[in-house]
Amino acid sequence: MSGRSGSHLGVAALVVYWLVQAATLGISDDEAYYWVLSRSPALGYTYHPPMVAWLIRASDFLFGWLPLPRELIVRLPGVALSAAALLLALKWLREVTGRREIPASVTACVAVPGLAALSWMMVPDHSLIFGWMLCFVASWRIIARDKPRRRDLLMLGAGAAIGMLSKFSAILFCLSAAAALLLMTRRSRARAMVALAIGAAVAAIPILVWNSKNHWAALVYQLGSRHAGGGWDLRRYGTFWVTQLLLAGSVGIAGAALLARRWRNGRRLEPAEKFLALWAAPAGVFLVQPAYSPFKPHWALVFWLPVALACALEQLRSGAWTLPARVHAAFLVLLLALGFGATQWPLTSLASRWWNGATPNPLWDVSNDLSGWSELCELLGRAGVPADAPIVGSRYQTAAQAAFAAWPGRVATLSPASEVEKKEWPALEDWIREEGPGRWPRLLRPVVYVSDDRYGEPPRFPNASCVPAGTIDSPRFGVARKGIHALFCSPR
Repeated sequence: MSGRSGSHLGVAALVVYWLVQAATLGISDDEAYYWVLSRSPALGYTYHPPMVAWLIRASDFLFGWLPLPRELIVRLPGVALSAAALLLALKWLREVTGRREIPASVTACVAVPGLAALSWMMVPDHSLIFGWMLCFVASWRIIARDKPRRRDLLMLGAGAAIGMLSKFSAILFCLSAAAALLLMTRRSRARAMVALAIGAAVAAIPILVWNSKNHWAALVYQLGSRHAGGGWDLRRYGTFWVTQLLLAGSVGIAGAALLARRWRNGRRLEPAEKFLALWAAPAGVFLVQPAYSPFKPHWALVFWLPVALACALEQLRSGAWTLPARVHAAFLVLLLALGFGATQWPLTSLASRWWNGATPNPLWDVSNDLSGWSELCELLGRAGVPADAPIVGSRYQTAAQAAFAAWPGRVATLSPASEVEKKEWPALEDWIREEGPGRWPRLLRPVVYVSDDRYGEPPRFPNASCVPAGTIDSPRFGVARKGIHALFCSPR
């Protein structure tokens, strides 16, 4: 088997892993929300740019007629983009080293463990990282030749546009591309910078148009309110680094070993190493931000990606299956196995009960967030709830999972909702009368109200009565799971 075939076999193995996870696990709350957004295509949404919703809509259009699990159809774009980004990374390594064949072990070095374990989900980060990789490869080719080709300029602009339409943080890798082009090219910098600017402008137009018409909601949330109330918190910062040990620990070990060797040798950075450093530097903000404001563990993965590429490049140049590379490969396989087990079965609950003998808290078990909602329609049918009664949730997470589970038989919406959020959800004018943004609506006809143990806010419809319609809380493998609650609410 050739090296190229071996490395591609490693990518294929990851794709199989992602597809199995995508086809067999229930929808998560964020994925369900993105699916809701895809039902009403727009130039923007309350919390994110529109790319994730556009991709889900396209997948549904292309594959929705096939007898596939709906969860898989939602997740197919994420799997495809993750595979494409990994293949682009391997292609960059071949171009830098001039090697036609890449050992299969290099695939393990390139794959950041957290990304590999989570790429079965459909989140905006997939298209963000794909755009990152397009810009990365295109800007390197322009630098290496110092004479841009049209296809490289198109790739550079497309990467910037795709990234910024995915997450606003793509501005960081656009800065990386710009810095690399300005510092490492001479003849080609003007045309390359124009291509990069055009790509960013193409993405900025729909973002600015939508935000200007919607009180700048997404920009205010992402750049302001999401980080409000922050301050130095050593405990939170320690928690962040624990998560990074889990999601990217082996990359950090291999990267630290590489940095130590460079420091001892005192050798100047080669062009490819300088290029990688320029791509890692702006993303380093995600290593600092958790000290001052709330974070999500996967935000920092865009920093570990160039570190992983640096480690893979070192392995190719050394020609040896080094100890850091072996540690990384073992860690990757271990995390994939743990991720599979913890999502498919309540392993964390079972382990907790075995460890201390106490009843574990089902809210700490990630598998509980991926099961249960598929039983909602059966529950409502057993309770005799009228078939035309829509579903209302007061949190977008529960409303979205109910909407996905009940489609197409029942309509689900979010209420109370802000003026901007209302545009993302069905308007149930025959069932509820809005009393104003953020206020509980008045019921005109009976509805089903849903909540769960994670977001358990009770209904507060004025002049209405609510009676239990049932709860989904039967144990899974002998341990408790997160309860899902339905109430039948009628106007008085």
